[in-house]
Amino acid sequence: TTVHWHGLLQKSTPWFDGVPSVGQCPIAPGSTMTYLFRADVYGTFWYHS
Repeated sequence: TTVHWHGLLQKSTPWFDGVPSVGQCPIAPGSTMTYLFRADVYGTFWYHS
């Protein structure tokens, strides 16, 4: 699985937002992934996997 963001620009981390095996390496079942990003805009954001 991967995580996809809405409303949050991935300016310096485009590989953190996308389709598995296309824009991002998939996160394997039972493993973890830490997302580091700068939230430099305000508003409403949401994500889904």
